[in-house]
Amino acid sequence: MDGNCKARVAVWTGSGSTLKTYPIASSGGGTQQILPMLASSGDKIFAQWQGRISSYSSCSPFTLGTWATYWAISNNWGQSFSAPQRVSSVNYPFSENPLGHDYNGWIVDNGKIYTSWANDYRDGNTGDTYYSYTSTTTLSVLEEIINKEKPYSIKYQTNKVIISSKVPFTIYRANGEKLISYKEGNYQLNLKSGIYFIKSNNFEDKIIIR
Repeated sequence: MDGNCKARVAVWTGSGSTLKTYPIASSGGGTQQILPMLASSGDKIFAQWQGRISSYSSCSPFTLGTWATYWAISNNWGQSFSAPQRVSSVNYPFSENPLGHDYNGWIVDNGKIYTSWANDYRDGNTGDTYYSYTSTTTLSVLEEIINKEKPYSIKYQTNKVIISSKVPFTIYRANGEKLISYKEGNYQLNLKSGIYFIKSNNFEDKIIIR
């Protein structure tokens, strides 16, 4: 979470010594976001957080306004996320009473997301905790939505990789050396075995040639 109460994820891209940060919910998911939780499976990151629905100029006090619990999925190690979805349809006030802290639980196992969360003062009770999980089908549908939103695709074939991009991009070696730049379009590339990075102003991804 940054100084503006926006949830972010820090990613090491495999080169260099610094982490790159990306927003989890650049639009939607609450005007301010706190208590982010992450889970991963393969190259996918699943995020859950609590977002303030009402607009305030600062993060604190958290007791102001109305909150909701959201989640989103990334299939490129956090460099972009799907549009935020609601975990629960119920809004709630945030309590700082020890009996009513709002915390999240979030894991991925065998193709399903399991989550727990708190809705303070739901039905007049303090600190109620709830639990749910997705179906494997739900995850597949979300991945299809993300793929439609992506401005590029990478497909592997024997001794070559096929890249289709709607925006210009550049390929770098693992050591950060620039290899070649391309305009938007479809390309069949013959690359030697190794790790490469494809970057543009809109995305960044990794290519592994075995």
